[in-house]
Amino acid sequence: MPKGLIMYNPDGYMSAQIMNPDRKNFKKEHWTGATAEEYRQEGSTYLAYSGPFTADQNEQTLSHVMYISLFPNWTGQTQNRIIRFENEYLFLESGKSFLSEGKEVVHQLKWKRAENLKPKN
Repeated sequence: MPKGLIMYNPDGYMSAQIMNPDRKNFKKEHWTGATAEEYRQEGSTYLAYSGPFTADQNEQTLSHVMYISLFPNWTGQTQNRIIRFENEYLFLESGKSFLSEGKEVVHQLKWKRAENLKPKN
């Protein structure tokens, strides 16, 4: 199951980070010494983007403007999501299906509010 963090600030900006929790560490301590395979693994097991967002409560939609993105094709795009709240969960759905590895898919993410992510002293 992916591990992630999504933040919505009152100033209208958001940031999303999603990763495979089983990612392998690089052999060297600093990322500049990584091998091509380590970079491939890094990029294929992590998704990140940030930028402005707008919400429409009546339509139950959310728009993310991809100001920056790990996946360069998304930079500058606006992606719309269908939103639903259920108990303590936020569900975000792409709404439109697309072809992925020969199958029609619709992305859906289930987010739960983080209790406390502050490091313990």
